[in-house]
Amino acid sequence: MNIRNLNIKDASSDALRALAQDIDVELQERDLAERKHIMDDAITHHLYVGEVEEQYREEYIGYLEEMAGPGESPAAQEILAEWRSQQDIIQSHKTTGA
Repeated sequence: MNIRNLNIKDASSDALRALAQDIDVELQERDLAERKHIMDDAITHHLYVGEVEEQYREEYIGYLEEMAGPGESPAAQEILAEWRSQQDIIQSHKTTGA
């Protein structure tokens, strides 16, 4: 939707709602693209899961899982393998009490 010549005072409520929805979708797409760029950068710099801010870890793990498939990023595979290894050690310590 082109809003360059839109006068919001003269626009209908439906047109304003459509504009608000279009803006929301655009902002969501930009946010997603920015987070993807940040996660790609984290993989490029071999940031392990524990080095990522806690609030983003689950999303990072999910992204690593997507990127670690066959023929995909070796760095993502390595980071994910290290994280899984750490999780196994943590679980072993919890189980054995060591």
